[in-house]
Amino acid sequence: MLQIVLVIIAIIILFLYLKAKPQKPRLSGEINIRIESFRREMTRFLKEVKEAATQTKIRRLEIETGNFKKARQLDTILEKAEQEKDPKRAIDYYLEAFSFITRNNFELERKDEIKNKIKALQARIELGIPSDKS
Repeated sequence: MLQIVLVIIAIIILFLYLKAKPQKPRLSGEINIRIESFRREMTRFLKEVKEAATQTKIRRLEIETGNFKKARQLDTILEKAEQEKDPKRAIDYYLEAFSFITRNNFELERKDEIKNKIKALQARIELGIPSDKS
């Protein structure tokens, strides 16, 4: 009888442990839909290029490949800025991103977003507010 009680207690403890264990956050449904849509469009385009490679499609592939590389470089810089705890260093990263956008004439619509983040960080420095990232 004691063994049955101990087994039940062990199962309950195991159940509570597994329930309390942090799980990876699942992507929202909207993000999954966007990912699938992007994947389908890219796959379809690449099949078209592979089956009938015209000069127009080849040029589009070169342009999009270049844009994708630039986007990844820009995202790397912006992620470093977002993760930076020191506001002055974060501003440096944002200025680097701003320079990258201007130099490459790429994603110009993000300039205002970056300007606003720089202004917010400058205000935080002037007011002496410590970073909220610990």
